[in-house]
Amino acid sequence: MSSIEELIAHARLRNEIASWHDDVTMEPVLAAFFLGISVKKLEELRRVEPDENGNGGGPRFIKMTNRKSKGLNQAVLYKLGDLRRYQDDHKVASVFEGGNRASMFEMLSVEEPFFTSKQPDGSIQIERSALDFDDPKAREQLFFQFMKSELDVHFMPWSVAARLRWSNNDKRNEVRRYLTELLNQELDELRSTE
Repeated sequence: MSSIEELIAHARLRNEIASWHDDVTMEPVLAAFFLGISVKKLEELRRVEPDENGNGGGPRFIKMTNRKSKGLNQAVLYKLGDLRRYQDDHKVASVFEGGNRASMFEMLSVEEPFFTSKQPDGSIQIERSALDFDDPKAREQLFFQFMKSELDVHFMPWSVAARLRWSNNDKRNEVRRYLTELLNQELDELRSTE
């Protein structure tokens, strides 16, 4: 089977699972498949403690234990309804919103790829984030321009990208709004702990 055929087959299986009742319980292998993540990632998510606001961590799960149980090897099951809620809680409208949910450190320091063009004055202008999948046609066009050496790809944190010139000021302003909102949230949190 080709990878496209495999993806279609996986989508059909996920669609079938999605038609089941919320109270259906499933093993971690099937839960991970439904979420589109590895079993190892799902196991890691079980070990992450949510913060005081309930953020972080993975989907709720059932741990089958009894008084004679020893260690961490007891059965784990998931309710389909909990997996759906977990997916809904992680929906975002754009890469910027996803970045806003990321930690402050990631937004300010982790470098991501941006399509850029060289300007007559020698500076660079950001055309779009290479990870922005909102408009597949625009992304495809930028990729072809990159392949023809009309564009470059520069890696930089969002905080640096927000300071540069963009071909689309609306996108730049969206990035700036998210960064400003994130910084204000961090400042509010810092002030509340004084």
